[in-house]
Amino acid sequence: MKRILVVVPGILLLTAVAAGIGIRSLFRTPGIPLPTGVVLRQERLRLTDRETTVDLYAPAGATQAHAAVVAHGFPRSRRNMAGWGAMLAANGFVAAVPDLPTRADHRRNGRAVAELLDMLRAGSIPGLPRTVGRGALLGMSAGGVTTLHAAAGNAAVGCWVGLDPVLGGPSGRRAAASLDIPCAILRAEPAPWNEQGSAELIAKAVRGPMISLRVNGASHCDAEWPANRIGELACGRTDPSRGAVFQRYALAAVLAALADDAGARDRLRAAPADDRVTGVGTRDLDSFRPAGP
Repeated sequence: MKRILVVVPGILLLTAVAAGIGIRSLFRTPGIPLPTGVVLRQERLRLTDRETTVDLYAPAGATQAHAAVVAHGFPRSRRNMAGWGAMLAANGFVAAVPDLPTRADHRRNGRAVAELLDMLRAGSIPGLPRTVGRGALLGMSAGGVTTLHAAAGNAAVGCWVGLDPVLGGPSGRRAAASLDIPCAILRAEPAPWNEQGSAELIAKAVRGPMISLRVNGASHCDAEWPANRIGELACGRTDPSRGAVFQRYALAAVLAALADDAGARDRLRAAPADDRVTGVGTRDLDSFRPAGP
């Protein structure tokens, strides 16, 4: 009996420790290796009067670059969009990936994204390359609504990319309907986490040059980079090959719209022939070009 009284608490303790490790592993977001030629630094910045953490990715040694801000979904963090920041920097962008200041106040988060883009373009964050032209906003899921609000009526934005974005109700629809800039709406399969594919309503609402497509078989979390296990339990397993399709068309959109990259425009035009996507809709792809200062 004494032996049992000694052993049982030990087993319970080990079980509790193992459970704790298992739960932590569900929420742990794996790191993304930086591409060669990309530098990363972290800043604490005040956005909408709240201090938040921002990861800044930049091409090493560059004196000038295009600007981009990447917004995560709910209830995620900047860590789930790290790959996007790194990829953009590897392709000539200064990319800011913040922890959004609120969980679900999309308008306030939108103001924070707009403020951050203004900081990049004004050169008010020391040590970064000088930015040129208008900026790009990329938003995943609820970050799509956030960046819609940030882009609405904002002359500093030259391209908006929704990564399986959600519409977020009438205010999101109004923000989308105000956009006449190049937009890319990249969707996963309809599911609860993307409001059963409400991104299709965004594609119908935007007024300017546009490409909209669905990545075949994609889960909501395929638009993140990287996802974690808790996200996959909620949304379904991710697949790097499906994530690569989101990355291909998002990068093509911003390079065409901001860097006047003819090859990127050709990739957008070729989307209807890509058997990895379906439901492709396009409008005036030749106008995915820089406009204004």
